[in-house]
Amino acid sequence: MRLPAQILTLCACALSLAPTTRAQGVRATQVDSIPQRPTAMASAPGDPTRLWFPNKLGRIYIIKNGTRLSTPYMDMSSIVDDPGESGLLGMAMHPDYVNNGLFYVAYTSGPNADTVISQFERDASNPDLADITTEQIIFGPYPHTSPDHKAGGLTFGPDGYLYYGHGDGLSGGLGVGERAQDPMDLRGKILRFDPDIPFPHIPADNPFVGNSAVADEIYALGLRNPFAIGVDSLTGDLYIGDVGQSTAEEINFVPAGGGGLNFGWKCKEGTACFGSPPPSCVCSNPAFVDPLHTYGTGQDGCAVIGGVVYRGSAIPSLYGWYLFSDFCTARVWALQHDGTTVTDFQDLTDQMFPSGGFGSPVAFGEDANGELYLVEHFSGRVWRVRPHCEISDYCSANPNSTGNPAEISVTGIPSVTAANLTLNGDGLPPNQFGYFLMAQTQDFLALFGGSQGNLCLGMPIVRFAGDILNTGAGGSVSFPPDFGNLPNGATFEVGDTWNFQLWYRDQNPTTTSNTTAGVSVQFCP
Repeated sequence: MRLPAQILTLCACALSLAPTTRAQGVRATQVDSIPQRPTAMASAPGDPTRLWFPNKLGRIYIIKNGTRLSTPYMDMSSIVDDPGESGLLGMAMHPDYVNNGLFYVAYTSGPNADTVISQFERDASNPDLADITTEQIIFGPYPHTSPDHKAGGLTFGPDGYLYYGHGDGLSGGLGVGERAQDPMDLRGKILRFDPDIPFPHIPADNPFVGNSAVADEIYALGLRNPFAIGVDSLTGDLYIGDVGQSTAEEINFVPAGGGGLNFGWKCKEGTACFGSPPPSCVCSNPAFVDPLHTYGTGQDGCAVIGGVVYRGSAIPSLYGWYLFSDFCTARVWALQHDGTTVTDFQDLTDQMFPSGGFGSPVAFGEDANGELYLVEHFSGRVWRVRPHCEISDYCSANPNSTGNPAEISVTGIPSVTAANLTLNGDGLPPNQFGYFLMAQTQDFLALFGGSQGNLCLGMPIVRFAGDILNTGAGGSVSFPPDFGNLPNGATFEVGDTWNFQLWYRDQNPTTTSNTTAGVSVQFCP
């Protein structure tokens, strides 16, 4: 039985599969919500069942196995003062929390909302509760004169050190003094501690240890309000979301082991001179490091919400990307870089939230498996970001001898793990043979190879020629591909998009062939 010339050509092409770039969609799905304006999210290595959420008023809630527990993990509202931008602002679980039960919070207390970082312990008899009587202050209270710019980002790095983003404490950033540039003032800085050593918990390799002119706690300086910071769990690189004053929101980058950098505030905002006159500021100071990325304060946003570098397994196409957002515009962005220059950039908002409704993001988080979450401040909604497994029709089919176009459909779950996908063809001429084709690209070639069908696949094309199907009296076929034994060495991987089409023989009125439309399948874990 002869095949059309075009199909013969396709067979040859399929023998060598060219590498393809996997593109995977993502969706955010709501998990639960946290009352009274959450400010951060924490997780514990080795505990995939719990996520912790502090709120502005001083209470910490747990979402356990996808549901928020009604009783707070801990209620600190009696010792937390929350005027303006103050409150319970950050939380981090000790890297060995599963065994030692230690965790850390950053909060403000007293009439001026002074900064405190404290260690607490999990309740000895109930892992869903903490013991507020175990507080040990590891930093502060550090004095402030304004309720604003407290920052609050708190996170552990793979080095075992605790990083804290400390705001300059100035209302609007326009008060007297140059705190962020004062080497002995701990405001407007990233501070780094080792909670496992005695007070004052200063690592010996902090960049300014031994320099009497700079405070030992300082890891980086020249920052305005680094509210949300993140350390890459794989590399140890530090990302700082520094909220701008009037022109620029900043993502600042400190490579692992590269502490001591000065990001220029308030001599500079973004890459431009902020306007403070010499001698206090010289914008050309070679010690100032430009941000990795900026965007405009105003039209593009009002307050950057620094995020995380994705190191989970569910969304391979985002692996190694840094994700961040803005409090006002609620756009969700992702970038890649080579250490100094952004090499790729995406706006993920519309695919994460295709129906809109996302607003006032305040934190990104990772669970124990490195999977990604977003937290809204005012609504308290918590979202998990998942791969978007989508089945969608595309292309067009021509009528066959039945008088109508044949149809293609997919049943089952587009999951690599489940491996229960079935390809279906209906409305086919009875008692004819055919087989499925697939490709990772789409195209359109009308009446290809002398057939009466349209080719909807791009090269290279894989054909299931070893699985000849008969349409039977009912004019339909069903075919479950063997995920472990696909033709020509093809594989279905998480993140792949494959496009499918059915080629079939027809008599219309003489011997010819036709095709269904195309269907696109995006594979999830």
